[in-house]
Amino acid sequence: MGITIKNKIYLYILLIFSVSTHSYAFSNVDMNAGISTSLTYTDNVNLTESNTESDLVFSVRPSIGVSTEGSRLRTQLNYSVNGLAYEDTSNNNDIYHNLSSSANAEIVKNSIFLDGFANTRQVLLDQNSNASSDLISGSQNTTTTYTYGLAPSWKKKWDNYATSDLRLGYDEVRFGGGSSEQNSKGNNASFQLVSGPQFNQYFWDLNYDYNKTTYDGDSPDTTTETAYLT
Repeated sequence: MGITIKNKIYLYILLIFSVSTHSYAFSNVDMNAGISTSLTYTDNVNLTESNTESDLVFSVRPSIGVSTEGSRLRTQLNYSVNGLAYEDTSNNNDIYHNLSSSANAEIVKNSIFLDGFANTRQVLLDQNSNASSDLISGSQNTTTTYTYGLAPSWKKKWDNYATSDLRLGYDEVRFGGGSSEQNSKGNNASFQLVSGPQFNQYFWDLNYDYNKTTYDGDSPDTTTETAYLT
């Protein structure tokens, strides 16, 4: 049985915050929570050009945020739920989840690092149609996207000659609501080698970048490579 999108996000968050509790002391922890409500009248709940429908919509939006900062780790998590209840067009009733989370960890001091993120948000299905920013009107033209990724990196100072930075990355983008053809996986790598004090005034900088995106649907895969020396 495959791992569902939500379970993948939970695993990413678990990894991010399990790293944060492994031998890292936080010098600063900030937490906040809140809730907002609203009652909105709309004269075109589906944003149609004809046969418009009006409705009264109740919204409740609880939210929580946590950020931590230590000598070798920074994390942030912001999560909110937007629940909408329609008086007349109850088929539009829905709950929307929004998540923004990331972590930056120094696994081995001044050498090995790990970055991770997991996000959830709503986007338009049809870019030529509309939906209100609060999702009260035109919500049928939206779907939820889930993005998550990890990126380990290795940094090395080669005495006074040069400093190198090697970074690998993997990420996924997943669409809800039957839009799986837009799902994609990304693989990327970058390498940088910068001259050190040994070269004095003769500064040089070598860079290489590789990016590949693979789609689940009929869209062609894309691959880009760039390299330059300055």
